[in-house]
Amino acid sequence: MGDLYLDLEYDEKYCPDCDTVKSLYQFSKNISNSGGVRGICRECDTNRSRKYRTERDADPIKRARYLAYMKEYHAAKKQEVAV
Repeated sequence: MGDLYLDLEYDEKYCPDCDTVKSLYQFSKNISNSGGVRGICRECDTNRSRKYRTERDADPIKRARYLAYMKEYHAAKKQEVAV
């Protein structure tokens, strides 16, 4: 793996999730990181998010907690816009 970093071009980055080197354009922006992009590629980030949502929605307790939070959030936003 050490040699992989030596072979990187200036417009490439290594994604540890899929274990591949990809173009910087395949990474989402993140100005808080030194390179200006996220640590994982967009495809892996999407897959992580889908997995998390699937697991969250499969658990009835987590799903109910999420739906209650969203209901409260949208009610507060609706009231904020009305003011």
